[in-house]
Amino acid sequence: MFISLTLFYKKVLIFRKEYESIDDEIDEALRILRRLHENKYIIAEDTMNEHRRYLNNLLKQLEKERKKVAHDLPGNNTDTFKNNVLNMMEQVKQAKRKMKDLEKVKNGLEKFPKMS
Repeated sequence: MFISLTLFYKKVLIFRKEYESIDDEIDEALRILRRLHENKYIIAEDTMNEHRRYLNNLLKQLEKERKKVAHDLPGNNTDTFKNNVLNMMEQVKQAKRKMKDLEKVKNGLEKFPKMS
């Protein structure tokens, strides 16, 4: 099959324009994916840092309650303190469950479809 040189050049130019169009589309898709991924990361980071602060405050409260119970004089009512500590321990368990949910978010961010 013989093709004229002029027709060959035209086909090359058409292919180049198509390639440039596809190349631009790929660049735009990558920019969008980067923004989406960065936004998801920022949201996940904020959520996890908020959870970290919550756990830190909970730990501080537990330490205060532990010290109160440890230094309580015999005969004083320590039941209130013990109940406070037990309630906070329950909050810690709930926080652990929430952390597992946050791990799922993190894992979701790591998944990305493979291109073949």
